[in-house]
Amino acid sequence: MKQDSDAFSSRYPIPVVRLLGLARIPKDRSSATKWFERNGIAIQVKTDDGRKPEFTHISNLPEVEGVAYRLRLAEEAGLAFGEQNDAAHVELQGKPMGMQEMAHARAAILAFVYRHQEAGLTWPQIAAQFKGAGFGDGPSYKTVKRWFEMVLNVDPANWVPALAPD
Repeated sequence: MKQDSDAFSSRYPIPVVRLLGLARIPKDRSSATKWFERNGIAIQVKTDDGRKPEFTHISNLPEVEGVAYRLRLAEEAGLAFGEQNDAAHVELQGKPMGMQEMAHARAAILAFVYRHQEAGLTWPQIAAQFKGAGFGDGPSYKTVKRWFEMVLNVDPANWVPALAPD
């Protein structure tokens, strides 16, 4: 189910190409688009880009694909995924969709920042890459530091519920 760009509330959509071959999602783009449509998963098309890239949000994905995407983020960031706290994830599902999307976006940003910090980049170097990574201007250093404090001693598998706004 394709929608135009204004239909989504979250600031950080996931490019469909990043989801290709993940769990039950087909590896090629056209088959993946059909899979999303068959499963009733909303897709956003960026019409102001000649390539017309497609995006969705992690909160739109079925649980299997959502967990697989979070696992991929953790692996890319060099983090051990850890053990998922099912109760925390069930509690997250009871929160409004906007809060869920914000929590997923925060976790994606933290994984991105962590990966780049481990590579030896400084905050200004990391922040300069936010826009290219699809995070727009991104959060401030203080905000990211506060988010890292929120997930201190929390397995990356549970960062999303830990980062949900109160």
